[in-house]
Amino acid sequence: MAKIDASIAGSNVVNANTLINRPESAAIRQWNSSLLLVISAVVLVGLGLRLLGARGDLWQDEVWSITLLGPLTSIDQIFWRINHDNNHFLNSMYQYVVGPDAAPLVQRGLSITLGACTVVTAAAISRGRWAMIASGLLFAVSYPMVHYGSEARGYAGLVLFTLAAVALLERWFDKRGPYGAAFAVAILLGFLSHLTMIETVLVLTVWTAWQSWRRSRSLIVVNREVVQAFLPAFLAVLPLAAAVLVGARLFSFRIGGFSSFSSGSPLAMAQ
Repeated sequence: MAKIDASIAGSNVVNANTLINRPESAAIRQWNSSLLLVISAVVLVGLGLRLLGARGDLWQDEVWSITLLGPLTSIDQIFWRINHDNNHFLNSMYQYVVGPDAAPLVQRGLSITLGACTVVTAAAISRGRWAMIASGLLFAVSYPMVHYGSEARGYAGLVLFTLAAVALLERWFDKRGPYGAAFAVAILLGFLSHLTMIETVLVLTVWTAWQSWRRSRSLIVVNREVVQAFLPAFLAVLPLAAAVLVGARLFSFRIGGFSSFSSGSPLAMAQ
């Protein structure tokens, strides 16, 4: 009889706990659904602003980037034949595929897509629901982010893959595993977007060394963890660096400058 009473009492406790947790679970589901709706709305706002900003004719640096592709006979020449810092590899490949006669909105399509993905990424890597909303909104409506996400150049990708690299490096510190390979891919895509990704790599290297030192107080551990974190990224970027160096050796390398024009050309291109 005592066993039966104990069983009934246990059942009542379970039922009581279930009843208590149900409202909490329902509230969590409702909040998560509401959060998803809010983030989706923020992303749509960011996408709409980028589409509005992508209207109209190309401006001079966009035209210059596309003009640099004119002499090329194959897409691989983007990596070694164009000897200019205005060659942003991912954008150049996209422009090579869509062609110089595509509509301006199409020519800016890659940047628009990457810009919208940046809003999603900024929200996804933030900690806390309100931080997710605030970060997504900031990246959605910030003028520099809208500008980068609506021009046919490489800065939208640079911002996106910088965010991804920071988040993946944090995850690598906590869990290791596949995050190291994902971090290497993010670094490579960042370099393919814009060569100033080197600045991100330098900052992240210093940050990694500092975090490792705080945990271990050992220079040996610091050196080991920096190498473990960045060696895959170095190997991933190495072929790209080799192509750029070979191209610079064969054709030199220019930063900025002027391009001559005649009355028949659409504009004078300067940077």
